Amino acid sequence: MFRLKRDLSTQEKYCFYGAGVVGLFFLWIYIQYSLKAWFYFDDFYFIDTYRNSLCVEDLIRPDNNMGRFFTRNLYWYLTFNLFGTASWAYFFINLIILIGNCILAYFLIKQLTGDRITACLAALLYFITPPTISLASWISNSQHIIGNTFVFLFLLYAIKSDFFIAANVKAKAVVLLLFVLGAYSASYIIFALPVLFCYLFINYDKKLFYKLHNLLLFGIMLFVACYILITLAKLQTSVYSTSFSLHAFLNTSQYYLKLLIPLGSGLLPSLLFVLPFCWVCFQMLKNRDQVLLLLLIACFCQYLPVAFLIFRQSLFLTSLPLFFFMSALLFSLRKVQPVIIILLILLITVRSGAFALSILDNPLGEKNRQFMAEFNKINTGEYKTILFRPINQNIVFNTPRFWNAMYFGMGLKLSNPDLFYELESKHTGSQQVMIVTVDQNFKIQGIERK
Repeated sequence: MFRLKRDLSTQEKYCFYGAGVVGLFFLWIYIQYSLKAWFYFDDFYFIDTYRNSLCVEDLIRPDNNMGRFFTRNLYWYLTFNLFGTASWAYFFINLIILIGNCILAYFLIKQLTGDRITACLAALLYFITPPTISLASWISNSQHIIGNTFVFLFLLYAIKSDFFIAANVKAKAVVLLLFVLGAYSASYIIFALPVLFCYLFINYDKKLFYKLHNLLLFGIMLFVACYILITLAKLQTSVYSTSFSLHAFLNTSQYYLKLLIPLGSGLLPSLLFVLPFCWVCFQMLKNRDQVLLLLLIACFCQYLPVAFLIFRQSLFLTSLPLFFFMSALLFSLRKVQPVIIILLILLITVRSGAFALSILDNPLGEKNRQFMAEFNKINTGEYKTILFRPINQNIVFNTPRFWNAMYFGMGLKLSNPDLFYELESKHTGSQQVMIVTVDQNFKIQGIERK
């Protein structure tokens, strides 16, 4: 029988057992969802792009893949060649990584706060809050899940090791390796660098910053960070455009708060966030708590990559800043208002449970799977061109727009997810055209051959 460590207090044991029960409930939802969902949107593009080639040139051209070689090129090359179109395998890989993130999150907060209950509850909230649920609901979000992994691993190892004090070549090499791998996985780790600087500045002699071995290490990391950020700055298309203004920051923040706190309208979600934020700041100033300061800095730094995005606003992008903020809130309440912590956990569990069950009822990619299963029953070998149009419309769409895919020798083109699919056969020979009429639920309603 599983037993917790004997040095844990009764309160800590109840906390761990309670977190385990809640965690197991959400784990069940994650597993059920993984068995139901399928490939969706970017998944098709990544499979088509990386199934046959790693595109190693992207290492020196990070603008080709947003600087995510390890989480796009390598991830999709390996997973597709190992599991093909078995979507459940992709989801389970992401889920295993996500569980690993929770373990790393626990040890990181425990290292910073020295409090096991705060660390346990913070890791639990990371696992069950809506941003993380959104992360786990889409295979392509593996890049963000693994990006979180490197942030946790980088900060945890850097804080626990003695790389900053002495010329410990091994420790410095590991810190640098984690940073480079993280930088080529997602940009989140770049914004973890200021957090590490603040931690070192708070806890160590300032003269250590001027040691040659530390200057060299930080110089290399800053060079990699600047290279990635400058390259990503070139990607300001209509999808990834940014606006570095206070107005954009406030609008984006209000948008995310409405997603996280779906209560009322207008400024109510913002006000419900301001109250706990002011509480944390009050406790930090009152007690001159450097841990709370560091957690708030981590929250702000991890929010910066998404704070100014205009057209690319997604709930899962807030998983890291929300984690650090909730860690700060839990730690500030830990010894002052423990009852409020219980109510907070219950409230978040109910909110997150409802959110998780809603996506379980409507998994991403399920309509794609049903459509492809139905379409594959049709004999398409004699046709060079296969077009799709929405039901009750006379327009036939024959121009590829967004997403390319590979599926049984066909090039799948997704033009508008609410209306239609468009496929263009790779077979040569006959010039005949097949037009398939599809309704808004991706059900084939008619086949016309010309």
